[in-house]
Amino acid sequence: MRLFIAIQFDDNTVHNIYNAVNTLKSHSINGRFVRKEHIHLTLEFLGEIQDEKARVVQQMITNIQFDPFEILISGLGVFNTRHGDIYWLGVKENEALLKLYNDIHNLLKKMNVEVEERTFTPHITLGRNVVIKDRPEELDNINILYTIERVALFKSYNRENRLVHEVIAESKSRV
Repeated sequence: MRLFIAIQFDDNTVHNIYNAVNTLKSHSINGRFVRKEHIHLTLEFLGEIQDEKARVVQQMITNIQFDPFEILISGLGVFNTRHGDIYWLGVKENEALLKLYNDIHNLLKKMNVEVEERTFTPHITLGRNVVIKDRPEELDNINILYTIERVALFKSYNRENRLVHEVIAESKSRV
């Protein structure tokens, strides 16, 4: 099954981020924009994982413990790729988020789960293959404060030609 580990946001935060998606869309000529139900902050993309290893990852996610912490979602960024530009909202540098990422990353490696070895750039994707007509400067000034209290393991699949992200395991912070 196709898996990823991510931060899922509450409805209010999703609404605010989706407003940014629509703002980007209104300044664009073309692109594939993120659907409201797919808004998240990826910590680890695992890709295709065998069922047995997926169960071990589920157990690991359920057992992760951390203290709640705040992040600041702020500023528009872009990854220029050969397949098209990916626009995203960034997350201000945050030690607690980096520690959570590193803890998960290292646990996955110890469990022999293949993980990407690259610099962690926390971001929330707004759109892929985006061609803008003018820069949406109002997104440069966006600031959304969010308290992270849980991490989720998602299964990603297609149902009736539509991408579905389903939470299959969740951790909770120490409250």
